[in-house]
Amino acid sequence: MLRTYYALSLKANKLSIPLLFLFITSFSFGQAARISGIITNAETGETLIGANVYIRETGQGMATDLNGYYVLDNLGLESKTLVVSFLGFEQYEKALLLEPGQSQKIDVALKTEIIEMDEIDVSAEKATRQFNIQPGRVNLSTRQIKAMPSILEPDIFRTIQALPGVLTQSEFSTGLIIRG
Repeated sequence: MLRTYYALSLKANKLSIPLLFLFITSFSFGQAARISGIITNAETGETLIGANVYIRETGQGMATDLNGYYVLDNLGLESKTLVVSFLGFEQYEKALLLEPGQSQKIDVALKTEIIEMDEIDVSAEKATRQFNIQPGRVNLSTRQIKAMPSILEPDIFRTIQALPGVLTQSEFSTGLIIRG
């Protein structure tokens, strides 16, 4: 009899620890608050992709997705300040008082902001080259042209074709291809 009581007691203890854990975690999840919403441009209504949304006191935050949507989960219950910022837009701040298990939807339309800067002087100088590279050039004298073998009379075109690095597209074409 004592064995059975001990076995049942052991099974009850094994079961009570996970149940206690589930009870405690479910209680803590019920206390957390949640904030979500969409960030848009106040003038055009377009969603702002990558806008920064965060809680000032804790630093918890995220960037909006491709639809301008954000979600901040597991927020504590104390008062907080929601901050939304995006480059070229005015920063938005809102004080929040969160209650247990509350889920708030806060959509924000940011107004554009003109960013003023001091003047910028731009100056440039031409880069100096160490090597003065000239395009390839070949000088042919009339004597060199006449010295080239030809059928009837000296042909400049055939003389140029005989130079190294010069090709023709076909035998009957006047188009030259120069390599290099």
